[in-house]
Amino acid sequence: MLNYTEEKIKKAYDDSSPAIKAILGDTWIPESSQLIGKKLNIRIDKVGLLIKIIGFVLLDLIPISKFTAVVESEFGLSKSNAEDVAKEVDEHIFIKVRMKVREYKNNEEKKQEVEVKDNSLIKGMKDSGGEIISKNETIEVDPYREDLD
Repeated sequence: MLNYTEEKIKKAYDDSSPAIKAILGDTWIPESSQLIGKKLNIRIDKVGLLIKIIGFVLLDLIPISKFTAVVESEFGLSKSNAEDVAKEVDEHIFIKVRMKVREYKNNEEKKQEVEVKDNSLIKGMKDSGGEIISKNETIEVDPYREDLD
């Protein structure tokens, strides 16, 4: 079930959001997965498989709704044990991923707001003769002239 070609994985990665790319490049998912593995007595090779499955979910190669079923079949676990793994992964990884993606989106929105505000400020500015300054205009200021206002 996890037989994805390298090209398909690369395309999924390339198509993913910058937030997901940053999350996948960080070390906290493998670290959290190892802690989950210790807590639930999962063998180290299976922890590696768990990390792979989580990555595939983040890349939308595996739908989140199928996560428990994939863990159940790939690990050879009972439905109850697979649900325990899914619960731990959700609490320690997926919730944090959702928070990080939300933070990233909020930061991007704030950047766009600042850009819009900056542009509207520039558009409304007037030069000393009362003429409205366009965004691309530069104003020459005589360094030897003082404003008397």
